Amino acid sequence: MKPLPVDFLEMIAEQEKIYNREREIFIAVFSIDLRLNQIAEQLGIRPDNLSRRMTDIYRKFGINGLEQDRSKRERLSRELFDIYINKQDGEPLTSSPEGDDDGPDTPENAIAKQYKDPKKFPELLEKLTKREWNQVFRLLVTTHLHQQEAKEFLEKMKAEIDKLLTKDERLQEFLEWVNKKSQSLAQSIVDSKNQPHLAAIRACYFDFDIGIDVDRSFAYRLEPDFTRDFTCASFIARAEKSSVIETFPKLSEIKGLQESHQLDPAMAIVFERANALQALLEKTDSNTTLGRHLRELEKELPDLSDTTQDETILNKWYDEKGHDWGIKLRLTIVGYFSLGEQWRYQIETNEDLIEESHNEEVTIFTEEQYELLEKYYYANKLFLECLDGDNISPKVREEFKNTLFLPI
Repeated sequence: MKPLPVDFLEMIAEQEKIYNREREIFIAVFSIDLRLNQIAEQLGIRPDNLSRRMTDIYRKFGINGLEQDRSKRERLSRELFDIYINKQDGEPLTSSPEGDDDGPDTPENAIAKQYKDPKKFPELLEKLTKREWNQVFRLLVTTHLHQQEAKEFLEKMKAEIDKLLTKDERLQEFLEWVNKKSQSLAQSIVDSKNQPHLAAIRACYFDFDIGIDVDRSFAYRLEPDFTRDFTCASFIARAEKSSVIETFPKLSEIKGLQESHQLDPAMAIVFERANALQALLEKTDSNTTLGRHLRELEKELPDLSDTTQDETILNKWYDEKGHDWGIKLRLTIVGYFSLGEQWRYQIETNEDLIEESHNEEVTIFTEEQYELLEKYYYANKLFLECLDGDNISPKVREEFKNTLFLPI
């Protein structure tokens, strides 16, 4: 494995939204030619914690499956090295030779300008699921296309996204289930003034038992308040073996930490799960298997009762322990009770927490299906980000949002 420059890895981490402790690990793993256990020792973390964090990092680059960590590291290293070499050679990231002021002075912007001609749209769309091209897509739509051209490109982009799942009948059935559950929840929310966008609800149901984006970043971008509520409601629903629709009315009893602290999305979701855990423990028997596991997890939390405490305390806890804590909590509660009904992806959990599904016809997504769902999810997220441009009218923006995560 060839070590890569830190400044290049910083750029990649920013593009892929790798933050905090994960960014430190990502840079260390690919800038130092050492074994992972040696890197873990240098960073002061346990090797198993490093391995879990690396699994999340690999997923951001579309690397999943049953490969050994060493194989995944080598594979991602080769991909990163190819990007780095292409960057040096001017492909796909090059600096602008024209010194054009149209947009930011970045390599990605220079490439985006090359695709302004509608005849080149199909060529760019071939790179839709390659994450290193995400910023090129964003800049092309939001900076370089006029209103009608932007709409035309987005229509083609949406068609390509939908095609990712059209050949798999089971995945289309899954999208139908997502839409049906989302409509039911939307109809149950009686507060019309705070009615969440259906696309945000569908995004939450889409990733219920799959684990593509545990931070729920798509839904959070659309509806942050609803996403926190959904996270809390789904946690309680699993513990009570009920449904999100049944638990949503109970949320008024829980004061969310986010009301007092400005947290980034990933932190907000972790602390929302912490709020739900503490609310649930008030009425959960500590002698039950689930109760014992939740009590152990509660001991690892900072003091959440003092909402006036310095925000840096919460940031420090999240950077050092919060990510791992969130993973352990998710493994505990998702393994305890499935809310995805027959739709799920294999997930590790404590053997004493495994419960039989209430639906006998269980569909476990294959590795290939998981990878398709992941590509589909993040392509939709990129599409949503491309709708932010001033050249997209509110009417067109809303029309596009209404079509996200729908079956064909």
